[in-house]
This record gives sequence, C-alpha cells and structure tokens, in this order.
Amino acid sequence: PSATQNSVNGFQVDITQPATLGNTLATVAQTSNNSVGEKLTFSGSLFNNVPYSLTVPVGASQADLVTLINSDSKLKDLVKASIDGSGFLKIESKKYGAAGNFSVVSDQAAASDNSGIGTSGGTVTAGLDVAGTIDGKTATGSGQFLTGGTGTSVEGLQIQYKGSTTGLVGTVSYMRGVAAELNFSLNSFTDIATGLLTTNDQSIQSQIDDISQQMTDLQAQLDLRKQYLQQKFLAMETAVSALQSQQAQLSSMQASKSG
Repeated sequence: PSATQNSVNGFQVDITQPATLGNTLATVAQTSNNSVGEKLTFSGSLFNNVPYSLTVPVGASQADLVTLINSDSKLKDLVKASIDGSGFLKIESKKYGAAGNFSVVSDQAAASDNSGIGTSGGTVTAGLDVAGTIDGKTATGSGQFLTGGTGTSVEGLQIQYKGSTTGLVGTVSYMRGVAAELNFSLNSFTDIATGLLTTNDQSIQSQIDDISQQMTDLQAQLDLRKQYLQQKFLAMETAVSALQSQQAQLSSMQASKSG
C-alpha cells in the first residue's frame, strides 16, 4: 500500500495455486532389514545445493530408517520421513514452495531390503509457491507468502495463506504497526527529498541566498553612487581650479594697472 496510507480495509485475496510441499517417494517398498548398508545423499534448494549424506547401517528396518531420518541433527529440521498407505518410504520437505524442493538418491539400486529410493532418486513431486492476486493486482508467491507486486496499489503488502482451496478465500485489512508508524514519522522528518528537516533547511538556505543577493545588489548600488560622487568631486575640483586660475589672472591685471 501507499506509504501515506495508515490503514486500508477489504483487500480481496484470490488464490489460484495454494503452496505445496515437495516430496520424494520410494519406488520399492522395504519389506526386510537392510542387508548391505546404504548411503542416502540429499541435495537441492532446501539444502542450499550442498549435498548431505546419511549412512544407513546394515540391519536397519524400514521403521529404523524413518527414525534415523527424523532424528538426524540436520535432516530433522528440513524433511520428515514416513510410510505411505502402500508401504513406501515417503520423505517430505518441511518448507513450502520451490525453496523447499530437494532430491535424494541412494548408492544402492532400489530393492525390498533397502530404502527403495534407488540411484535414480525415486518419484519426485516438486513443491509449488502460492499464486494469486491481492485486490485484483499482481502478486508474487514465495512458499505460503503472497506479496503485492511492484508498482501496484498493494506493493509490499504480504499475506500468508495456509489453506488448500482456490478462488476468493477472503479479505485482508491493512494497518500500519507501531514500528512502521515510527519509521514513517521519522521519514517525514529525515527524507532527503521531502522531509521536514530538509524543507526547513531549503527554506533557510533560500532566505540566506535572498539576503546574499540583496547585499550584492546594494553593494552594486553603493559602488555606482561612489563613482558618481567621485566624478562630481573631480568636476568640482576642476571648477575650483579654473576659478582660482581666473582670480590669479585678474589679480595680476589689477596690479599691472595700479603700477
């Protein structure tokens, strides 16, 4: 929403694709204990594309394998292992969307005495990001989070949709929180373009510039007045000098006649 909007009511949320979890399903059901041991290697975006290996010991049953995965110090936070209704090992991501996708391969061909994942990686179902619109405007999905598109009236508005249905799923109201309100207030003072402090500085600077210009204009007028007075003084001195010269001549002529 616009930065100037304090609160908005009634944004309609239309979901076209709910977020889903990616998973890998074994292609063979394990029915006997592991006979030779096995190494499962996990990778993909869920693992930051850095492979992670899990060693399955000889003699591990399918239940043991599930426990091993779910209790591993790293895997327990990223995936969840279980047995599906048909008896196959299922490993599901704990993170929704594309960022939670992963792959897992075994160093053993799929068989009834191992995980059944096989060297090809089992059957993979990719996780999907939520997709839809907010108030009819374009939005971008990431996992369960839908964010208003750049340049739209809902830009930056983010909602989390945990449902599984599509269509109009409800409305959302927006109200700026205390931290956002404080940030907005600070920006109103400190924004380099429109902030109150900036505009005050610009106003003061404008006044300083006006005074400076007035001083410059006044100095120019004083310089012109000075030049005018200097010229008048020079003309007066010239006139006085001429009068003094004439007086001297008259005095000389009078002295001559008296003699």
